[in-house]
Amino acid sequence: AHQPSGFFETIGKVMPVRGSGNLSSYIFNDSIGLNGVCYYKIKQVDLDGKFTFSEVRSISIGAESNITAFPNPFENEITVETKSVEGSMKVSISDMLGKIIYEKYFFQEKIIFGKELTPGLYIMMTENNGNKEIIKIEKR
Repeated sequence: AHQPSGFFETIGKVMPVRGSGNLSSYIFNDSIGLNGVCYYKIKQVDLDGKFTFSEVRSISIGAESNITAFPNPFENEITVETKSVEGSMKVSISDMLGKIIYEKYFFQEKIIFGKELTPGLYIMMTENNGNKEIIKIEKR
């Protein structure tokens, strides 16, 4: 992750899937929870030790959001509201290790869910019209 101080630091590693011969997808959640704009790049290391870096990507955390999730933390259900939905809004919930445990498309500006989640911390990502937002939620 990169903050405005001008350097990147290693925030984690994801071990490769070996022997599949197919394309593999990887997920990593930055659990540090810094607010502001964070910049990320991925260092991919091959089995022979050669490496390449991805393009730098940015994400705004804690900035003005189009998404509101309340109450947070929640006990039974959480309400997610957006200022507008263009087409469908994809809501993905992953555990703190990055495993997606809930994913659904919605077509309205207000949704209620959460009964299917067990108590714990989660990362909720919403995608609508090319915009992605991430919110940390907690079920007690």
